[in-house]
Amino acid sequence: MVDNPPPRVLEEARRHHLGTPIRAYDARSRAFAWVLILIVATVVLVIGGLAYRDSGQPVAAVIAFALAAVYFCGACTIIWLAVVRGRVVHLFENGLAVRGPTPAVFTWDDLISVTVTGVQANRRGAARWRFTATADDGREIALGPDLPRLGELAEVVTTEVMVRVVPWYLRAVGAGGTVSFGPFTVSRDGIVKDGDLLPWQYVKDVTVDNGLVVVQRVRAEAESWGVPGSDVALAATVGSVPNAVALAALCREVRARTVDR
Repeated sequence: MVDNPPPRVLEEARRHHLGTPIRAYDARSRAFAWVLILIVATVVLVIGGLAYRDSGQPVAAVIAFALAAVYFCGACTIIWLAVVRGRVVHLFENGLAVRGPTPAVFTWDDLISVTVTGVQANRRGAARWRFTATADDGREIALGPDLPRLGELAEVVTTEVMVRVVPWYLRAVGAGGTVSFGPFTVSRDGIVKDGDLLPWQYVKDVTVDNGLVVVQRVRAEAESWGVPGSDVALAATVGSVPNAVALAALCREVRARTVDR
């Protein structure tokens, strides 16, 4: 569904040249449903409590009124936290605008880092996504599972950031520098984690899957040089690796330029 942002958001988008609006991710949408359920439950319990009181059952009436008070307080809490202070993220072709307690606007060129985690409680359950994006001026946007379709939004932001930062990383490594991704460091010599260097000729691939960043080694070739071990040489959780997808893309490109040239 195409987003129709409010006038204030559109004005901010024009000022920052965000382009055409694409979609809105509204944390308040789920809250409205829960508020309605809790209000209905409150009314039913109040009616039940009055009926118990009139029929001479004071204990049952007190329990019903107490539950009604709990549900009503829950509804008020949700209204305050998720509706009044709830956030809406408006996605545009050139960035995004965040409405809420701390409104902000980010262009794709502003963002330099994205950290994404997805936790799946069971095989059939949907993943509960969280992601944090950091701008070059130090601003951050942290979003959690209260935002609907967060995995979709995280994928868009990750892709936009990756296509911008990977060329910069390649130039830095090509000039003899190093690039850090949390516990990993990439250079022309190879990839390092916790002081362990894996030269590019021993790197088979770098993957991001199932909540892990995994550096796979060329096992047979490594063992022929007296470097024993499994196919997994280095690993870390995705949540501890900023720009994990960019790390994987960078490693593949550096390896190709170093080993396959």
